[in-house]
Amino acid sequence: MDLNEFWQESKNWILGVLAGVVLFFLADSWIRGNYDTGPARRSLTRAKTTLRKGKWYGAEDLRAARETGETLRARLDEARNRTLYRPREAFRLEGKGDPSLHYLSLTSKVREEIKRGMDAANVDFLAQDLGLPSQSPVDREEIRRVLVGLDILSDALERLLRASEGVVTLPGFHHGLTAVENLRIQGGRGFRRNRRPRVTSKSPGIGERITARIKFRADSLTLESFLENLLGDGGEGGSRPLLCESISIEDVGREPGEPLLVECTLVALSGGGS
Repeated sequence: MDLNEFWQESKNWILGVLAGVVLFFLADSWIRGNYDTGPARRSLTRAKTTLRKGKWYGAEDLRAARETGETLRARLDEARNRTLYRPREAFRLEGKGDPSLHYLSLTSKVREEIKRGMDAANVDFLAQDLGLPSQSPVDREEIRRVLVGLDILSDALERLLRASEGVVTLPGFHHGLTAVENLRIQGGRGFRRNRRPRVTSKSPGIGERITARIKFRADSLTLESFLENLLGDGGEGGSRPLLCESISIEDVGREPGEPLLVECTLVALSGGGS
């Protein structure tokens, strides 16, 4: 049988074998490209060798990282000391005995003092709850947060009254402060309008954010003087600065010079433990 006859009789079989060989090599190449673990094993081996030789991070790098960490911690402590709000002595819990009893005694005293000042200035005081929670807090941390907010509010209201007293004594007719419509403290759990406990907001790594809002009516001169009073006098033992985060002013009078409706939000970063 010559080659031509063999080809004619066996060409289907030969072509099938060749197609199978080609398909085998193609499949093998595809499998190696997608599932071959050889390159990964070689890369892992090189990484282990590098680690054993200490070419990535050595003792010197670890020492430098620790020194950097200590420096950053020192800077954070410095930022805390400069930023955290320091309540007045009466509004701190340290050395005051039972926190709940101190809370009840202090809030009652502050309420009477503010009400007396508002009555003397003939101000329509519509926020006699002082923005306090509807139910007295019992947890020490929650009491602390409420007292920080009350410290901000009472201090701001005292400055607002002083601003009004200074304005109404000026020549001419000035309305001064005419009404305090709403007070609100935010920063603790169980506050009015909050039925469920809430997680207080925090400034990362610095302190807990507590805000106090005052809604009042006063003329423009009183408002200007009040904002100046918020800056404090800067003297030792004098008034501290209060941070005004936001303020909205609405002219609701029918005639020029009538009281403006003002809502002011004061903010403090509290570090706890007072």
